[in-house]
Amino acid sequence: MSVRRTISAMLIAAIVVQIFCVSNILPVSAKNPRAKKLDTPVRKQESVINSVYNELVAQKKMEPILEEDITPTIPVPTPKLETILEQTPIEIVSKQDDKKIEAKKVHEKKRIIVKYKDDNIAEFAPNIKGDKNGFKKQITNKAINRNPKLPKLGKKKEIQHKQIEVYELEDSNYFEDTIKELEKDSTIEYVQEDFPLTLFEYPEESLKQLDPQFAEQWGIKNVGQTIEGIAGVAGVDVNAPAAWNKTKGASEVVIGILDTGIDIYNEDLSDAIYVNTKEIPGNEIDDDNNGYIDDVKGWDFVGNNNTVYDSAVDDKHGTHIAGIIAAQHNSKGVCGISPDVKLVPLKIISDGVAYTSDVLEAITYCEQMNIDIVNCSWGSMEENPALRQAMENSGILFVTASGNYGDNAAEVPIFPANYDLPNIISVGAIDNKGDIATFSNYGDNVHVAAPGVNIISTLPGNKYGILSGTSVAAPFVTGIAAMVKSYDGKLSIGEIRDRIVDNVIVSEKLSGKVFSSGRVDALASIENGVPEQVVDEHIPEVLVIPDYSFEQNLLRVSMPFVKADAGSIIEVPVMLESVPDAGISCFNFTINYDKDVLSYLGSSQGTLNISNTDLGIYEGENGISILYLDNFLNNPIISSGNLVNLEFEVNDSVVNYNSPLGYNDNWSFAVFKDDSLDIYSQVEFKQGVVSDADYELYASESSVLSMEHPMMLAAYNEERVVGDLDGNGDFDSVDFAKFIV
Repeated sequence: MSVRRTISAMLIAAIVVQIFCVSNILPVSAKNPRAKKLDTPVRKQESVINSVYNELVAQKKMEPILEEDITPTIPVPTPKLETILEQTPIEIVSKQDDKKIEAKKVHEKKRIIVKYKDDNIAEFAPNIKGDKNGFKKQITNKAINRNPKLPKLGKKKEIQHKQIEVYELEDSNYFEDTIKELEKDSTIEYVQEDFPLTLFEYPEESLKQLDPQFAEQWGIKNVGQTIEGIAGVAGVDVNAPAAWNKTKGASEVVIGILDTGIDIYNEDLSDAIYVNTKEIPGNEIDDDNNGYIDDVKGWDFVGNNNTVYDSAVDDKHGTHIAGIIAAQHNSKGVCGISPDVKLVPLKIISDGVAYTSDVLEAITYCEQMNIDIVNCSWGSMEENPALRQAMENSGILFVTASGNYGDNAAEVPIFPANYDLPNIISVGAIDNKGDIATFSNYGDNVHVAAPGVNIISTLPGNKYGILSGTSVAAPFVTGIAAMVKSYDGKLSIGEIRDRIVDNVIVSEKLSGKVFSSGRVDALASIENGVPEQVVDEHIPEVLVIPDYSFEQNLLRVSMPFVKADAGSIIEVPVMLESVPDAGISCFNFTINYDKDVLSYLGSSQGTLNISNTDLGIYEGENGISILYLDNFLNNPIISSGNLVNLEFEVNDSVVNYNSPLGYNDNWSFAVFKDDSLDIYSQVEFKQGVVSDADYELYASESSVLSMEHPMMLAAYNEERVVGDLDGNGDFDSVDFAKFIV
């Protein structure tokens, strides 16, 4: 081989390598005029090779080499479009020193929101024949083409009816220049970053799965129970059970859950999910013409599909939020604050991040579907004018988490909670003692407080667990808003908001911590006023038995019998802090009514047998009625096991109530009626709680209060007995003064 041919071969090889590098790896100016310059040595090497190559071609000593003729010996994979456009999630960083959660942006690509002026559509319509999409594409390209230094924009989505499009920059180095250039265009209303938003759960490690029988919903009903080793203060709750006597929500009230997805198959949630009956499932047709195909049970705005539940990991948070609001009262786990309303899963968060544009589209969807109460347990430090505008113009009540930074919200604002808008409620978190949570934002920009520490609720896969954060405080308020709307559907969203903020339970602990100086009160919000509380100075302190065992056979606590008005609640709980795995044996309850307090009832004896096929109401003599109902006081229950024998003995001094109770029902309780005093006293049996009213209670070994039957105080806080109380075949509803055993 001649020297010339050898040199030519070497040059060709070098040029092949160089062209391969240029076309596949290095963004040199010949390939991309906007790319950064190569390092000087590489640039010089390219210049020498190009000079030699050009000279050889000019002398016709070699043929020009075309790029398509080159076959690389080592293939270099081209990145897929899905990889290029992948949305990088937010990294959650927990600072242990000040217990703050901070969102760290780790974007490699940035997204922008472009809002077009509606009035310009008509002006350009003749040129584009009404093609709004074509018009907007022209406008964007026009702005971009003015400056060749700007990168191309990749369209991510369009928000219907709002003249909004979302684009992604392939090179985030040109982000600011792109924004400035687009802002010059007179046909564009505004341009901003598509800001990421994060959840306000605190911290991730606080999640603990619990078996539902250990469920203790102190936020619904706080009797001083110990949660995660912390004893609460009785009465520090949202007063929901008292409000259930007014309403538990209404199925026509629909709540939007802008969050992760929701496990719509969860046993406590499946019946709470809204069904869009205008859609025919699975026909792949937009039957209701709202722009979303088969949106039967909500929509996933991240994946742009109707799959609102993807995985237990990705959709844990939304499932937890949903349970706080509307978990069913079905003896299968927890009680939602407003169980009869319906929820629409609107998935805007995946892998821990939401983009503003997805939120904007979800808000537009709510407007289309007439959803006017929305839970927002997320936010960011960005003021985000696009989000503000969408919320302000929506006609929707947004219940927002104030943030988990532990800061004064006026000094370190979190959005959307800090928007000064009449349709926003900002919610701070309190613990089971009524103190503002250490992580919760506070100050006058936070309107109300709600339970937000160690809150148990639903998890995917029919599980239950505890989360903390202002994100779990917000749904308590959302549930109350739903109850208020259910009770009085004529109220505007502004009036609903005022009902909640103006009728809190004021607490010195919250003075200066939230604008209203109090925690939310469900009953007062519904009634638009705090009901007068019945106070009895003789109510003893709570008696705590730290380690109850089979050898201990006596529990005793007493209080005077009080004839209370309907709506008042008097309770004296005895909490069992430790329950052995095998359960607790308690047989032969004896109730002694003080002769000086109660009128003489006469004498009677009777044995009542309730089998697994018998329902409802059994009457004794002298006005004593026995009523068996389910755990939320509407339907008689069927005993699932052994017979339940109730024996009543009445004499001139005391009423002795002896109950060899085979505890195999889901729930069991009796209602005693004294016709002469027109007083009802409800007696309940459930795990871990024994208390009494106006009698002494003796509990000795025998009947098993088993771990298989969970303690759910919330379900029993009622002031009304329902059923055929007088045995005449008619369904009665009678107010009564309620006492818990």
